[in-house]
Amino acid sequence: MLLKQIKICNFKSISHLNFEVKKHGNSYTSMFVGINEVGKSNILQAMSFIETPEEEFNFLDLNNQNNDKEEYVDIYFEFEFENDKAYLSVLKKKIVESNAFLKLLKIQTITKNVYLTRGESHFKEAYTVSWEDNKLNDYCYFFLPTGEYKIKHVSELNSEELTAFEILDVDKLHEILIDLLEETIKEYKNKVSFWKPEKEYLITEPINLQTFKDNPLTNIPLKNIFVLSEYKTNEEIKAKIEEIINNHSLRRGLQSTLSKDATKYFGNVWKHEIEIDIEISETLLCNVHIKDKGKANENKFFNMNSRSQGFHQFASLILSLSIQHHSLDMKNRLILIDEPENHIHPSGIRDIRKELLKIGENNYVFLATHSCFMIDKKNKERNFIIKKDNAKNTIHQQISGESSVFDDEVLQEAFGINVYKDFLSPYKLLVEGQSDKKIIEKTLAKLKVKETILITNGHGDNIVSIASKLNYEDISPLVILDDDESGKKNRDKIIKIGSNFTDTNVLSLKDLESQIVTGGTIEDLMGKAFVESKFKEQYNLDFEKESNTFSLDETKPFLNQIKIYLAEKCKWS
Repeated sequence: MLLKQIKICNFKSISHLNFEVKKHGNSYTSMFVGINEVGKSNILQAMSFIETPEEEFNFLDLNNQNNDKEEYVDIYFEFEFENDKAYLSVLKKKIVESNAFLKLLKIQTITKNVYLTRGESHFKEAYTVSWEDNKLNDYCYFFLPTGEYKIKHVSELNSEELTAFEILDVDKLHEILIDLLEETIKEYKNKVSFWKPEKEYLITEPINLQTFKDNPLTNIPLKNIFVLSEYKTNEEIKAKIEEIINNHSLRRGLQSTLSKDATKYFGNVWKHEIEIDIEISETLLCNVHIKDKGKANENKFFNMNSRSQGFHQFASLILSLSIQHHSLDMKNRLILIDEPENHIHPSGIRDIRKELLKIGENNYVFLATHSCFMIDKKNKERNFIIKKDNAKNTIHQQISGESSVFDDEVLQEAFGINVYKDFLSPYKLLVEGQSDKKIIEKTLAKLKVKETILITNGHGDNIVSIASKLNYEDISPLVILDDDESGKKNRDKIIKIGSNFTDTNVLSLKDLESQIVTGGTIEDLMGKAFVESKFKEQYNLDFEKESNTFSLDETKPFLNQIKIYLAEKCKWS
């Protein structure tokens, strides 16, 4: 069956969202772009429920907080049969002597509703069938003891049949179709992959082939490496491994074949100069190593675990989804991916995008991203900006074919940045958040700085993606980050981008002011008395007049202390 539409209702930050599933160009792949905390991950989680979850849930944790009256969390998946034969072949076995009826019956869609009822803790599923109204009135049915049906027009019935047959109304026809097609419908069950860069998709330790041959599914990436060398079934893998036992020559041959095929495949997908080296010992322990190409690296082998996080991200994608798609003819699977670009250089992100578009030629791929390099500029309708409306509900906006994916408005909504507007001045600052930007702007105004200093801000960790975009546009601002854990990590990531970013223009507050408390944020530069007074003022407005006891310790970061205080007062979680 073909997936045609997904509708999400009353799920977390989502009130109502509807996604039409269609090909753009040659691929079903869709890109969700947007800043942090707009609900991209909520959309992917809801979509993953195409396979009805078995675990327990608290209804109040899932329902939309703006709607306390809805009785259900609902996710709908609408399918179409690829052709009439797909369902007629099933129905003809169970609806006998009914040719006239079956010729008229044209099933349009089958919808799976996965729902959670208020007060309950387990999701349930229900199915509905819709069909063309092709003069199906005045039909009658008879249920045979064999479990089969006869369905005839009233004009076809003889006198005996007129007594035995019953009127076939819409509800009864729906009941019959669901009953007869249920198993066919459920064939789609389990065809969902919520992909994350897990260690299970890497080979980080030696694998005992004696154990592996009896169940290749115990190590998916190694199984897929065998698949690349045309050992596609469990039986073929087992036979090949048994063939090399006690045969040094065949063992060396298999090592060489697996290594060459894996290296070739990696090179075709990821333009990265590496070789895959597979070694099989006499005791059938299989080790997989990576080495960089070139004479200087000829004898430098590395375990997958010792490579960069970017390598882990891309390699795990190749060793799972990519090989399964290209070599095992993976088809009609719903594939959900959250931030596949993490830790990867822009050139590698483009390679990932290209591969995910290929996988989407025969599968339904939805991915959430913070990276402008994942956007498909050729088929713009593939890209959806995810944002929140005034009521804080998640909504989506499809980028139209007429607009530029790098229009000011698109960039502002998708990534919180307007590259061309924000960075026209020779004096440019990039900071982490909106509050940082406002504080610096007010400070500059107070100081009456004559030069025009343009400041843009990220939204939390997406400052790294913004920096990548600026580097791509050959724009080099001064980047200022907090000295907290997140700020330090983002500083290292931005410096690793290279080119326009070095440790001379990517600075923490500690680099600029050594006296600031370790782990501090920009608020720690504003003075104890000022921050205390403003906090108390806002606290009294939002909650109650009891905050006079609150006092800041200047040896610790102010924001951490405020969070702890609010948590103790049950105002923060």
